[in-house]
Amino acid sequence: MYLSHWKLSRLPFDERINPSWFFSSVHHQGLRAKLTDVIRRRSAVAVVAGECGVGKSTVAATLVEDLSAASHPVVQVSPTPTMSQAALQEILTELENRALNTS
Repeated sequence: MYLSHWKLSRLPFDERINPSWFFSSVHHQGLRAKLTDVIRRRSAVAVVAGECGVGKSTVAATLVEDLSAASHPVVQVSPTPTMSQAALQEILTELENRALNTS
């Protein structure tokens, strides 16, 4: 429906993250700089919180894409309301173990 009527090549409201659609505002650039600093300092965890649709996941996806190209291992976890605290604790424990083994 959208494609033919508006002569679009892709669905405009696809829920999948597509970094090529990302518009990097000043706020997004600031978040990206802070996340890059967290990674450079080898901090164990970074939390990005904000309203739906402001670009949190897309900023993370573009950063992961760039880091993957530079051969940096990246783990991105997007917790859901149904994800248990035990699951998150297991992820943190695994990341801590990996950090200790690479130090």
